[in-house]
Amino acid sequence: MRIILMGPPGSGKSVISRKITEKYGFPVISMEEVAEELSAMAGREDEEGRLARDAIAMGRVSDEVCNLVLKRVLSRDE
Repeated sequence: MRIILMGPPGSGKSVISRKITEKYGFPVISMEEVAEELSAMAGREDEEGRLARDAIAMGRVSDEVCNLVLKRVLSRDE
């Protein structure tokens, strides 16, 4: 199951996501974490770094880069 919470700043997304995590144990991924991970990847001199730099330069993220970033963010909790 995937739950996506969207809303303007201050609308309660973080509060609701914490409650969902407490009750069901689902991982929470914030856009800030994704942006930080993409930025960190872009600083590396390997294929993932090249893909991340290309994504940032084009202003869009491919499915491949999205999957890499999400895998890294989710692995932080393990």
